Amino acid sequence: MKAAILRKLNTPLEICDNISIPELKDGQVFVKIAYSGVCQSQLMEVMGKRGDDPYLPHMLGHEATGTIIKKGANVTKVDIGDNVILTWIKCAGCDEKNTIYNDNQGIINAGSVTTFSNYAVISENRVVSLPKGVELDVGVLFGCALTTGGGTILNQINPEYN
Repeated sequence: MKAAILRKLNTPLEICDNISIPELKDGQVFVKIAYSGVCQSQLMEVMGKRGDDPYLPHMLGHEATGTIIKKGANVTKVDIGDNVILTWIKCAGCDEKNTIYNDNQGIINAGSVTTFSNYAVISENRVVSLPKGVELDVGVLFGCALTTGGGTILNQINPEYN
């Protein structure tokens, strides 16, 4: 597996191509990543603007689209072959936290979702089916950009509806 790893704050991400894929736990899916977005909060994390990071080294990314390759026990809302949106927002499904990966330097931490890689092990509650007619390159925006923007409008601006 290949991924971008944050090993130290304020340094470029390291591209690693020898990451071992962990066994799926109950409630997890294995996804082939098609597209990943890069969010401002992820850039802030890399630059150390979110404070100390006790999880270094770790894999980043929290919005993507991809295809389910394999699923663990108790996964019911998606099937192998389904195109999905990966999101940091908790959705329905199993909540299996903290996937741990390894490479030749040791342990690499990841949360319930990580997307700066070609494959990822994701908690079921961080994937939703890609709506019919929405292409993978557009669907990636639903993982964070559109939902965060929509939430800002609805919760901060509070528009009046006619």
